[in-house]
Amino acid sequence: MQTRYLVLIILIVLSSLCGAKHSYVRLEPHEARRIAIEAYIYGYSLVTSEVTRIQMTNSTGQGVVNTPMGVFNNLRSYPPATYHGVVAPNADTLYSIAWVDLDSEPWIFSHPDMNDRFYLFPIYTLWTPVLDDPGTRTTGTPSATYALVGPKWKIPLPEKVQEKITKIIYSPTRYIVILGRTYCTGTQEDYQIVHRLQDQYLLRPLGTFIRNENETYSRS
Repeated sequence: MQTRYLVLIILIVLSSLCGAKHSYVRLEPHEARRIAIEAYIYGYSLVTSEVTRIQMTNSTGQGVVNTPMGVFNNLRSYPPATYHGVVAPNADTLYSIAWVDLDSEPWIFSHPDMNDRFYLFPIYTLWTPVLDDPGTRTTGTPSATYALVGPKWKIPLPEKVQEKITKIIYSPTRYIVILGRTYCTGTQEDYQIVHRLQDQYLLRPLGTFIRNENETYSRS
């Protein structure tokens, strides 16, 4: 799948060289190779992220992180030694992962007071840089609410929404992924404490947030 996407990107880039009507460009082999390499590099992150998104949001899949869009998948225990979904999974945090589609409206992400417990919620765009990084180091442990706004949204958020949010985070891409992690000692007692925190990680579309509907969009 990735190869097909990358070939398509390369063809698009090459065709753009002939965008003007009745305009033709003769490329030397070394020029075509250079353009192909640049197109591959340009598209690699987007293609890889999109393939990952499709796989991880395939809710009929059998993986431990298969969850629909806009839903937190809260892992309730450390991964077993046989898990190879990622190269080096954390051994002292529980993951909370969500992909969000910001195409039609912003989404609101909230977390409770973390009670001095270490946590972080790095937010990645499809280009894979960290868009923002709410967490103990950057924002402290009090409860917080963030507005996640996509590239198509051009109007200010309603005033009553702005009064309730901690920060507006703007994404240059339609899709983002939140790769949350919450510290846990691994004991059954601490698992239960972290589970209660995870159950309060909320993702809501803007319209739902305005209606003050407090559905818990998470999967245990």
